[in-house]
Amino acid sequence: GFRTSRYVLPDHRAGRLPPLAELETALAHLAELQQHGPVFVHCVAAMERSPLVCLAWLVRQHRMRPERALDYLMQQHPGTNPLPGQLALLNQLRVTCFNHWPVLRFNLPLAYRTGSETRSYTYRMMESFGTANYKADLANIRAPILVLVGDRDEAFYAKQFEPTIHPHAPQSEFAFIAGVSHLDIVVNTTAAQRIALWAETHGL
Repeated sequence: GFRTSRYVLPDHRAGRLPPLAELETALAHLAELQQHGPVFVHCVAAMERSPLVCLAWLVRQHRMRPERALDYLMQQHPGTNPLPGQLALLNQLRVTCFNHWPVLRFNLPLAYRTGSETRSYTYRMMESFGTANYKADLANIRAPILVLVGDRDEAFYAKQFEPTIHPHAPQSEFAFIAGVSHLDIVVNTTAAQRIALWAETHGL
């Protein structure tokens, strides 16, 4: 005979991510079952949840380097594909070596590619777009900060950057770039010159 233990973690269809406590519980179930012999870990497609549990187990219990653990899992099941939110969960276990991985790709038609566009976001960049406590995050920044914004930015309220950021990061500097939209600022010559001058002034 064999022992079974059913513990369900949410996948992408659940509309939520598993908190660290749920992953810890899954690891505890795995530890208990392993005392009785080999353990088969599975979910529906072995793409998200079971690889997440096994990856955490290999890193924590076997002291395996995260990259090596993931390589091993992908050899066993090439469909292994942890989601960005699940990588965030691994960060709580101090597994951060996957933060440079692309997690979002833009299928930009060839006709519109110039070679200068951003075609993917890493997990680290995605996380930087949303913060659990922006006030605390800003207050923890000790380095100089330069905020450039186009006065025709259609994605954000350009005039709200300074009153939002400066109270928590008083070292921050702000400048409007005239006639520039949200995406145009990354290729704007005036913005590039302003950044170069600011960096030189601060010895960066």
